[in-house]
Amino acid sequence: MINRKIHPEFKEITKINILEAEQKKLDNNIPVYILKGGTQDIIKLDLIFEAGVWYQQKNLIASLTNSMLNAGTKNFTELQIAEKIDNYGAHINFNVDRDNAEISIFTLKKHFNEVLKIANDIVKYPTFPKKEFTTSINKKKKQFIVDSTKVKIIAGREFTKSIFGETHPYGIMANLSDYDNVTISDLKQFHSNFYTSNNCKIIISGSVDNGEFNQLNSFFGNNWDEKKITTNNIFEINASLQKENIILKPDAVQSALRIGRIMFSRTHTDFIGMQLLNTVFGGYFGSRLMKNIREDKGYTYGIGSAIYSMKNSGYFTIVSEVNSSVCRDAINEIYKEISILQETIISNDELTLVRNYMKGELVKSFDGAFATSDKYKMLIENNLDKSYFDNYLEKLSQISNNDLLNLAQKYLSKESLINVITGKC
Repeated sequence: MINRKIHPEFKEITKINILEAEQKKLDNNIPVYILKGGTQDIIKLDLIFEAGVWYQQKNLIASLTNSMLNAGTKNFTELQIAEKIDNYGAHINFNVDRDNAEISIFTLKKHFNEVLKIANDIVKYPTFPKKEFTTSINKKKKQFIVDSTKVKIIAGREFTKSIFGETHPYGIMANLSDYDNVTISDLKQFHSNFYTSNNCKIIISGSVDNGEFNQLNSFFGNNWDEKKITTNNIFEINASLQKENIILKPDAVQSALRIGRIMFSRTHTDFIGMQLLNTVFGGYFGSRLMKNIREDKGYTYGIGSAIYSMKNSGYFTIVSEVNSSVCRDAINEIYKEISILQETIISNDELTLVRNYMKGELVKSFDGAFATSDKYKMLIENNLDKSYFDNYLEKLSQISNNDLLNLAQKYLSKESLINVITGKC
């Protein structure tokens, strides 16, 4: 019988036993990463294309192209696709970020081949029918109008525009008029240029064996649209010289705050250190920002900070919505906490607590083949290999209190931060 008066032995996490991906190539050289695991007969398929906002020549094209892939194809109508996917108990997600476009499919193993038939049509032969295109544009315009009344949405848009510049792919924000400027021809051209066999990477995870790989190869192993537009896009970051931008909403009960600056991608030598510093500051529920702004002052229900990494850059941001009457007080307290990070060494106890929390969260993120596939996706998109995570743990253990003090002084000076406030302040 377990003696519950004796706590389990504490063991520091020094290595993660990560499910190894088997790497193969389809007949047309599309790289495939195979993660075998799980007890359920379920398969997840991720098709990844370098077809994000970075590559579009006109606002909205990347996201609209991706979202309309299942609106009708050479062999199926939108309704037929929906009915078939539903009948097979499958699910499809479409996603676009600043760098990549993805199609993720979950299906029962026994229906994998039939679902691949539909996926094959969606990826290779979308028709972008006029009726569905018009309906999609009208729905997205209405959603844009609704979102444009929300202080947190406005603040988020204005913040990225402020730190990257309004013409940079990471900062550019669509306007309502952009929806009227996109044409079906734009989407077809973008699809033709970027949804190609030599611009594709595939991850397949779950209950996978050679049969599924062969089926995948039979559908996607040929040279479909084997071309890729060579893009050596170089965009200049043109951060705002205005250190505080207030978008006034006189009737707002809450004000949305965004405070931050340009950072770097996860390949930068200081990235892991800044992640550790950020977690202490505002990256988990027990962070200093939460203790001060929420628990002690009661200015907000939630506040946090984060470091976002993209392929070509990254940024640090503090996010909260506070009662408009205490907006300026909340900002002052945020900067007070930043000053403490720059002037006072983090205690060993706090550093150990946060370091162990981060290691635990990393271990949890590899729970199962599907979760691991998301981590491999990050590696693939950043041209990293699996050793990144072992190096991550090692670096996390080596970062000292003094290192964090130096990082706070180096990257969190008040002069380098931009405030964006939507509401009243």
